[in-house]
Amino acid sequence: MLISFFLAISALVVSLYTRWTWLLWSIAAVLFAMFFGIEGQAILHYLIFMIGVILLILEVYIPDLGLTGSVGLIAFILGLWLKFQDLSTVTLIVLASLAIVLILFLIFNKMGYNLQFSPDFILDKAINKDANSNSETKDHTYLASLVGKEGITVGGLRPVGKIKVADHYFEAYSLEEMIAANQPIKIVKVVDKKIYVRSEMNG
Repeated sequence: MLISFFLAISALVVSLYTRWTWLLWSIAAVLFAMFFGIEGQAILHYLIFMIGVILLILEVYIPDLGLTGSVGLIAFILGLWLKFQDLSTVTLIVLASLAIVLILFLIFNKMGYNLQFSPDFILDKAINKDANSNSETKDHTYLASLVGKEGITVGGLRPVGKIKVADHYFEAYSLEEMIAANQPIKIVKVVDKKIYVRSEMNG
């Protein structure tokens, strides 16, 4: 039973480092459902717990002095308390979860992986608007003139995402499997108003 819980925690952490975010979140939700059960009062405990998980994830994306994260942590712990109603058990599960999270963070960072998310939804919304506008309204001649120019990724390219070139944002496609956030890139070609880039990390 606890195995499904800790596997779900692991899936959530891994989702922050890969392009399979929604898939891993779905897997985690199913594993948590297996842990709590979905019959009788168990489903209420599960829903309270999942609200906590969602709020904790939102805290990563929308920093607000920890308010969302604090409420999320309370719901997270409350869901576990309602299931076990034993302080020692809940404490051990929370501490074990934190240990798993820290260990996975250390492993991924040691391997050179970067978190694959944008921490600011408001900025991202503005970037999306500018990027979509530039990619769709600029004529092909203008976009073609960008070939050879360098810029940086905004968020990750998995393989599509946003880039910044000369103070303008564009939607772009990676010629590689994935390029992490804030990495130098070069525009290689433009086909049908689609901008293709390659990482400059390797020269």
